[in-house]
Amino acid sequence: MSQKPIRGDLLTVTEVAERLSLTDQTVRRKIHAGELPGLRLGAGRSSLRVDRGDFERFLVAGRVGSHT
Repeated sequence: MSQKPIRGDLLTVTEVAERLSLTDQTVRRKIHAGELPGLRLGAGRSSLRVDRGDFERFLVAGRVGSHT
């Protein structure tokens, strides 16, 4: 059985946007385009969440160059 995220492991669209210095709308577009995995927890715009692990993998995948 796969481990499901718990509430503390989920970020709101606004939290992701603030961490990336993007607008909420840009984050929603990335989720809808499949660039960033998202979860819908109900109806409405505020129901989207991003698993913290998926967010961290998104950051690592977007890294350019070496940081040594």
